[in-house]
Amino acid sequence: MRSHVFAFRRDRALSLDRPPLVRTRGRAVELLLALFLATVVGAPPARAGVTIHGDTTAVRVEADQASVAEVFSAFAAAFALRYRTSVSVDRVINGTYSGTLAQVVARLLDGYSYVIRNNAEGVEVIVLARRGDPAAVPVRTPEPVRNPATDWRTPLRPPR
Repeated sequence: MRSHVFAFRRDRALSLDRPPLVRTRGRAVELLLALFLATVVGAPPARAGVTIHGDTTAVRVEADQASVAEVFSAFAAAFALRYRTSVSVDRVINGTYSGTLAQVVARLLDGYSYVIRNNAEGVEVIVLARRGDPAAVPVRTPEPVRNPATDWRTPLRPPR
């Protein structure tokens, strides 16, 4: 009669008299299962998407979980559009926007104060602030303090 030898490891019994191939196959299945779970659980969320069709007179934008900044980056790549902003334009949008470029920009920037400027180089969009936020007031730097004694001095002249 053959006796079985068992080794206990991590609350499991492992038969040492089994052929090594069976033990290796079980390990491979465990590794594949762990790899699958790591891939599924650690998968990054779906990426945002922006698709632009048409030209500046009739544009259609399809946005899927995209920020306004991502849409403007796509505009910059598709058209001669430049944009500057002093505030964050990270609002996430979904849906389809269509119309002229100016109309689509106006819909995307609803809730912001902005300026659209058309020139020979293209379109420039400047986002100033969120609507309702207090306006940024420029800080005036004080003038340097003047010393009256230095006003009376005459510049030194080199000797002749």
